Amino acid sequence: MIKSAVYFIILALVSVPILVARSVDYKTIQINTDDAAYNVLVELANTRYEQSRGLSRHTSLNEDEGMLFVYEADVEAVFWMKDMRFPLDMFFIESDGVINHIEEKVPLCGVDSCSLYKSDKPVRYVLELVDGFAEKYNVEVGDTITFEN
Repeated sequence: MIKSAVYFIILALVSVPILVARSVDYKTIQINTDDAAYNVLVELANTRYEQSRGLSRHTSLNEDEGMLFVYEADVEAVFWMKDMRFPLDMFFIESDGVINHIEEKVPLCGVDSCSLYKSDKPVRYVLELVDGFAEKYNVEVGDTITFEN
């Protein structure tokens, strides 16, 4: 009886990481400016859990990497930099792929405060990229995002 109970406990402990492990989805998107188009590989944040964690588990990003927060409907998105380890550029994107707001070089939270960053109007997506991306590649409000297949 004790042997069975020990076996069950060991099996349960080994199974827990498998049950909570989540696969990460990636997609290539294209950022279209007046000057050029830039491909970026983004990690998709489709669920509330993924969206609440965001990029906080990452220690850095390459210039051609980011995270795309995908909402089921248009929302007034509000972000902060809690638990982040590096600054970002944030792009607030409408359902048709048009960028309607950009927050550039968003700093990390301070010791006593953490600023909020939000869209000017409802959006379907928010894209987070390494800080300075918007400036370096001349990404502006009105530019578009398209999704590769």
